[in-house]
Amino acid sequence: MFGLWGDFNYARHDDIQCSAHPTAIDEWSGHLAPYRGSYCPAADDNQLWKDTWHSSGIKMEKLNWAPASKITRFESGICGITTDGRLFILWNDSGTIRSGPLDLPSIHGVRAVGWGSAVLLTNGNDELYTVLWDGSWKEKEITIDKPKPTYAAMSVIFGNHNGELYMLYGWYDYFSYQDQQGCDHCLHEVYLYHMKFVGGSERYQAIRIQGDTNV
Repeated sequence: MFGLWGDFNYARHDDIQCSAHPTAIDEWSGHLAPYRGSYCPAADDNQLWKDTWHSSGIKMEKLNWAPASKITRFESGICGITTDGRLFILWNDSGTIRSGPLDLPSIHGVRAVGWGSAVLLTNGNDELYTVLWDGSWKEKEITIDKPKPTYAAMSVIFGNHNGELYMLYGWYDYFSYQDQQGCDHCLHEVYLYHMKFVGGSERYQAIRIQGDTNV
């Protein structure tokens, strides 16, 4: 884990080896300040480490949370994917800190997470969902206008640009395309979507803005 602060003094903590990219909460203050710090899954057991900085020094601790394979930042906290494919959240709910894996009917086998005005993810059935806190966590499937063929695998990457959320969606056929190209992970088609927040019960609309084949 590597950190920068202030006038670009820096610290490298060789005793925290991360298995995935770390993420940080640096703006929480007052009674939320103890949750400020850098977080990452440990290389040895995927348990989350938290590296907290304060005026008297640095405190490193391993958290008693669900082991994580990935962790990222969203508007009011951090979210990640547990090693058993669940979504977990640490978030600021109007000054109250809430955390833990989410048990929602359709949210299992999570493969990718992103965030905008809510957390978005793909599950083990290659379905796209948004989850939103409204007194309790709720899920809503988002329709994608490009169906994938049977026996295909999906790959998804979320990203933010100028405050807007985008999704890169690709798939490859397990059989014909793999046989033709001689590789295991070649993407057959790739599509770029603008994940537009529309509010209401729909929350997000997936608008395809670009697509290429035979990538």
